[in-house]
Amino acid sequence: MTLSYPIRLHDRLCLGPDDAVRILGRAAPVGRARAEADDVIAVALHRTHGAWTHVYRIAVEPDGRSLVHLERVLAGDRVEAAAAWASERYAFVDVYTHKAA
Repeated sequence: MTLSYPIRLHDRLCLGPDDAVRILGRAAPVGRARAEADDVIAVALHRTHGAWTHVYRIAVEPDGRSLVHLERVLAGDRVEAAAAWASERYAFVDVYTHKAA
């Protein structure tokens, strides 16, 4: 399923020209009700000052405002490890599927 968000999530993250982001989907922390899943989980690979992988939780408000939380930092290109960590911590209700152009 491809998700549509009320805001452009890429605009909410500080990304350099060589950085990449993978939006995993909409989720709630494990143990929270699925109906409370208003946060979007994303993994970013930052390459500007060496390689760093970050897991972000973006809390999206109904009015389009958002608050970005840095949930985890991993040294190096660890996108798959970060996604695995997020899948253990969050219960995804929707999964974002990126379709290459």
